[in-house]
Amino acid sequence: MPVGTDRPADAAALQRHFDDWLESPTKSVCQQLRISFGEHILAIDFHDPELMAVYGRALKHASAGSDAAVAITLHVMSETGCGLALRGLGWSRSDFGLKRVVPGWSDERRTTFLLRTEAGIALVNWQEGRGYVWVPDRRKVPWWEQAAPFRWLMDRMAQRLGLCTLHAGLVGLDGRGVLFAGPGGAGKSTLALACIGLGLDYLADDYCLLAQAGAPICFNLYSSAKWSKDARTSLAWLDRAPSSALDQRGEKSILFLDELDDARIASRASVSAIVLPWINTGGDAKLRAATPQEAFRRLAPSTIGQSEADGGYVSARIARLVKAVPAFHLDMPPRAEDSARAVAGLLSRIAMRTTAAGA
Repeated sequence: MPVGTDRPADAAALQRHFDDWLESPTKSVCQQLRISFGEHILAIDFHDPELMAVYGRALKHASAGSDAAVAITLHVMSETGCGLALRGLGWSRSDFGLKRVVPGWSDERRTTFLLRTEAGIALVNWQEGRGYVWVPDRRKVPWWEQAAPFRWLMDRMAQRLGLCTLHAGLVGLDGRGVLFAGPGGAGKSTLALACIGLGLDYLADDYCLLAQAGAPICFNLYSSAKWSKDARTSLAWLDRAPSSALDQRGEKSILFLDELDDARIASRASVSAIVLPWINTGGDAKLRAATPQEAFRRLAPSTIGQSEADGGYVSARIARLVKAVPAFHLDMPPRAEDSARAVAGLLSRIAMRTTAAGA
């Protein structure tokens, strides 16, 4: 059957549809990224160079070495760039869930994702280590997907590997990190960007990867940071950022930090504390102790709400994390630099305690 004329009736048929095209002489030359995913590798083959430009910008900083194992090889395709059509799928309304995962087309072996905004589809065969992302046109990819590409896939991939993605910011110094927890609008991105201005290492403003085989460690996923165009706080150093590193076509501004000369992106940091920021209208930047229960309430709902991983699995990982490290409330005044100095001071105190304990 010619590529693009069949109507896949299940996940296995959908995979055959993609595999037939990958084996066909019409397949386009691809560009590959090998990116670090914790201690693993996610290999991404872009069969449309325009999709590489759209999805790859926030990922290209995380080039992986050859010593780690490739967990998944992901093939990224479009109809306009590859000539691969997908005219319809043989599913029914009962196949769908509330999020991107299509339960009726998913099982222990495969997971199928409906990409509603992109009018696209994705499928991962976990047993074979192969995945596929198809969109009709690169212009369908929304701005938030360009800032945090394939996060929905990473949620499921993390669970398969015993890891967990978190909706949280993270900055560090000398390998020690402070996690920023809170819902959208709490000030995570503003605080992370302010910390960069003080010379702290950047790992995340919105999403990071948690490992708990021993002491909790978080890994960087993206080089991007995004913030509201009508943010109530401003950062002086951002005014000096080159316009080429900014993308302001979406609802929020996106800054690609690997394209700056003075931003330091770290690949990992131990989680030494959790900070619960909230932007206020006055007063000083002040840290005060928070309970594990308060930290859980600030971290779990938004993470579970956005994650494609199992909610019980994610909840258990977060519960374990908040019991393992101290948490602090942080009242953030309009000058975000003051809050960043409070975070830097916290990291310094943690370093001194660690040094004293090891002496």
